[in-house]
Amino acid sequence: MSTSKNFSTSKIFNQKGNVPFLAIAIIGVVILGGSFLISKNSNNSQKISQTQGQKQNTISPEPSSSIQWEIYKDEQYGYSLKRPAGWVVENMPSENSRLIKVTDPDKTTFVLIEGIAGPSLEKESELEKVMDLLEDKLKKNSNLKIATFTRSNEDNSSGYLATGEETFDNKTVAFEERFMVWKNGRGIRLHSGYAPDSKEINKPVTAEIMSSFTTD
Repeated sequence: MSTSKNFSTSKIFNQKGNVPFLAIAIIGVVILGGSFLISKNSNNSQKISQTQGQKQNTISPEPSSSIQWEIYKDEQYGYSLKRPAGWVVENMPSENSRLIKVTDPDKTTFVLIEGIAGPSLEKESELEKVMDLLEDKLKKNSNLKIATFTRSNEDNSSGYLATGEETFDNKTVAFEERFMVWKNGRGIRLHSGYAPDSKEINKPVTAEIMSSFTTD
C-alpha cells in the first residue's frame, strides 16, 4: 500500500465545503460502499422522475466519446452532477443523514455522495486530529483492502483519496473513496464501486461523476 500527502484536492472537488442539505457528526461517519451494489431485482431501487425544478441537458460527452452525458440538477436539495444517460440518481434518506446514490441501469456500478456538517475545527490541530481518526477508521474497515492512500493537508481543509477493493456478501468490487473536510466543519465523501474487470470503462466514468458534483 502506498501513502502520500501530495495530491491536489482542488482538482478533485468542485465545491467549497458548503453542504447545506445534509447534517451528520464528523466522528460518526460510517464507511458505506458495497452494500449499495444491489441486484437488478431489488425493490429498493426507484428511478427519480424529472419533477418541477429539475432539469436535464445533454452536454459534450467526457471522458468517453461513446457515452452520452447529462446534467442532473436537484433544486430541492441544491446540487447538480453529470451522469451518463440512463443512470439513476436517488436521494437516500436515513436516520442520521441523507445520501445521494448514482447507479448504472444494471446496478453493477455506483457512486455514493455524502455530506457532513459538524462542529467547527478552527482550533489548532483539530482538523488534523479528525482526519487521523477518519484515516484510522478507513484502514481498520475489515471489508476494505486498500491499495493506495493519498492524503492532502491545505490551509483550510484536509482530505484523502483511497483506492482498493471491498468485499460484501462474498462479492468483491473495486472502490475509490474521496473525502474532504474543511475547518468550518463541513465535509464531503464520495465513494465509487464497480466490478474489477470493468475498471477500464467504469473508473473514468465514476471519477467524472464524482468530480462534477457541485452544490448551490
